[in-house]
Amino acid sequence: MTSHEFLPPLTGDALAHFSRLFTNFAETGTSGDTPLYEHLSRCIADDPYLLALAAQKLDSQPAPNILFAAVHHLLLGGADHPLRDYYANLTDPPNADDAFPAFRDFCQTFHAPLLELIRTHRTQTNEVNRCILLLPGFTAIGKRLNGGEAHLIELGPSAGLNLNWPYYFYDYGDGMTFGSRNAPVGLAVTQKGSLIPPLPVDRFPPFEVAGSQGIELHPLDVTRPEDARWLQALVWPEHRARFDLLARAIAVAAAHPPTIVAGNALERLPSLLADIPPGVTPIVYHTFVTYQFTVAERQELLDVLTAGTRPLYRLSIEWLTEEGTVIELDSFDAGGHSSIKLARCHPHGRWLEWLDKETAA
Repeated sequence: MTSHEFLPPLTGDALAHFSRLFTNFAETGTSGDTPLYEHLSRCIADDPYLLALAAQKLDSQPAPNILFAAVHHLLLGGADHPLRDYYANLTDPPNADDAFPAFRDFCQTFHAPLLELIRTHRTQTNEVNRCILLLPGFTAIGKRLNGGEAHLIELGPSAGLNLNWPYYFYDYGDGMTFGSRNAPVGLAVTQKGSLIPPLPVDRFPPFEVAGSQGIELHPLDVTRPEDARWLQALVWPEHRARFDLLARAIAVAAAHPPTIVAGNALERLPSLLADIPPGVTPIVYHTFVTYQFTVAERQELLDVLTAGTRPLYRLSIEWLTEEGTVIELDSFDAGGHSSIKLARCHPHGRWLEWLDKETAA
């Protein structure tokens, strides 16, 4: 058993705060998609030691996601412990009994390496299936560009797998498919509602991509086993299809390395926008990034985008309110700004409900 570094116990408001984070994660954050993490979250909410451990995470990082990913990361790395028997991606069939005693013992046994991961790592999920949510938004922008070129900048791209969206195959059902059927990565979504989202019927991609790059505070390099394992650790254990999709996207990234600029997005974005040649329209996009921003940082990002003197678009997929995950399109031009809520969707891209009649097909 590894030695324990003393952790200051949480008391009062701090203890209540972290307990509430795990209770909320169990009730809403898991989206009913991970029974293991839902069960564990309810138990952790009443455990002072595990709450104090999770509280060691970096500022702005979601405590449940970081704690679960850190444990998962060690298990994927070969940590020998009975907890493995409860993870569907590691054991078939997984143990259906109460997993909490094994989870707590694992955290005590591997206290030191867990603490190191929790204190240094971030939620950098690279959910590739979100590209199938982005494509209709890109198509709506493409119609406004009228065949013009665009330069894409993704904020918080993690390992940049979603920068490779033009290399993927898309299936929206009812014969609506786009991209090469021979693409190693195939994405699918279930459509809800009566509106059909805009899709690139005439051309794929829906505009000429003059260039693309990401801005990431701590870029992950999928050619490094440690980085690839952290991406895997962020996937929930029951989601075997997501593990397979991630592996395929990593292979695409090895063949088509995405361009990622290291640094703070708010600091680096102005200069990257300024470097885009005249006549090329900037498109800034992000998925589940600004939920980690403070209110002031979200306003700062809006100020940067508004400060431009030429047309610019922002496409975002975020969960910022009780409404859940929404897709929004912001348009900027010479200080003017308009925003459209395009759709609601599943956070991992399982379903899509288009809401905006003007952009619908």
